[in-house]
Amino acid sequence: GKAQGKGTTDKRGGGKARNAFVPEVGEEVAYVPSGHLQHLEQKSQPRCPWECDPRGQGGAVQCRVQSVLPFKPVPINHLAPSPAATAEADDGAEKTSPFCAVELKPTDKPEAEPFYVTIYLQSDLPEFVVPRTLFDQTRAVAPNTRVRMWFANQEKKGGTWYQGTVVENTLEESAEPWECVKVRWDNDDEVTEVCPWEVSLADDKGEVASKH
Repeated sequence: GKAQGKGTTDKRGGGKARNAFVPEVGEEVAYVPSGHLQHLEQKSQPRCPWECDPRGQGGAVQCRVQSVLPFKPVPINHLAPSPAATAEADDGAEKTSPFCAVELKPTDKPEAEPFYVTIYLQSDLPEFVVPRTLFDQTRAVAPNTRVRMWFANQEKKGGTWYQGTVVENTLEESAEPWECVKVRWDNDDEVTEVCPWEVSLADDKGEVASKH
């Protein structure tokens, strides 16, 4: 989300940099093309050779995870025809490697071909691949709902839970889920745009809270 004045967003807490959600093979997920585009535009790392262009215009694509391959950092001039080829060449990659190549197969269009995206395990941006069950709750983040969200400090060595009130959810109007929720935060009355899967109910004690 756009967390001006609060530092880097981190909804999982724990006083350290946020680890991105990495799906499991066979899991149902929602892929958000506009979020994927923002990740590609803001990444300092070189684009991986298997990375697809964002699929679709706005909205979300329901997908099933076909494969998940973890990697170590690769040199800028490293080229590989596919994630699988790189995995074979570097089968010593640790499970906690900095990024994963995730193969997604759209489920709403059987004829659609699978495609690959790259998920960096540490990121300042919201996830663009979201668990289907969590994504299905996005419409429930309605105006006047009390929510909370973790904001890490600039050093990413700690942070604070901020509470606020949902001002608007534009999903129904625009069909665009990326940063569709506006929240007014209690501490400074600032309004920022966040993704609905970044926030949880203010009284929910879970790490990633359900909206009901």
